[in-house]
Amino acid sequence: MKRFYLKSFLTRKSFFLRFLRSHLFVLLIPLVAILVLYYSAHVTIQDEILTANANNLNQFVTIIDREFSNMIEKASQILTSGAIRKQVLYSQSAANPSADYEIYETKNYLDDLPQEDFSDIFVYFSRTDRVVSAENSSLSSLEYYDTYYRKAYDKLLDTEDNYDVFHSVLTPDSLLPHLVSLGLEYDTPSLGVVLSMNYSNTKRKGETTAVLVLQPELLKRLINSAMYQKNGSIKIYDNNNTLLVSTEQEELDLDLSKYIGNSDNIYYDTFDGENYIIQLFPSQVLNCTYVS
Repeated sequence: MKRFYLKSFLTRKSFFLRFLRSHLFVLLIPLVAILVLYYSAHVTIQDEILTANANNLNQFVTIIDREFSNMIEKASQILTSGAIRKQVLYSQSAANPSADYEIYETKNYLDDLPQEDFSDIFVYFSRTDRVVSAENSSLSSLEYYDTYYRKAYDKLLDTEDNYDVFHSVLTPDSLLPHLVSLGLEYDTPSLGVVLSMNYSNTKRKGETTAVLVLQPELLKRLINSAMYQKNGSIKIYDNNNTLLVSTEQEELDLDLSKYIGNSDNIYYDTFDGENYIIQLFPSQVLNCTYVS
């Protein structure tokens, strides 16, 4: 009996099927409308999130670029000061009888600079291989590295290579200001602005290099103020596309050369099965790139 009623219910002449066929289009309209509205709302919300993120990060970029610009200005002020010029022009060697006094003068000059935003301010003199710091002792570059920066490079196993990395910061190939990381801790880095200068036209490399190291706590506060969502992260890459700063413990293998150069600066990519939206913000004062 049940089969008979079911067969009658589903027969072509049944009222149910005739009703379903005649009203199928009407029934599909609200379903299609709901799907369209859902997709439209999803796209709108995503666009609003991207816009909010971009605005937030633009504000962060403006603030940190202003900080970097001030650091470049201070580095230039240091290198053109009378105390530094005197040290460069008259200290021919570390054995110079007046070298100790000139180092003392240089240290006093650095001590008088505002230092609340910096963990270290120091000047490297290539002629004498001497580092003079506002806060720390005046030492050779190797001694200065061993005393104050070796721990920051502990992730590299080869000690000699570690020092070479540090020494390359002190002797850059370019006289243009640039950004470096004095260490390998991406989440709490010691970012430094480096500026070199020579006082004659015969040398391409700088005779003197000023390094201003931003307080890691200040950098962390600036980055935290720009964190816009729990699953987001912020990174800073140098001009060689080397990662300097990241708020993410597990690093994505980002190749910025794939993204840089496009006009919209918003990209979609997949890593380990996860979808990512990548936004790039070039610095206006240093040759580096901010990435979220």
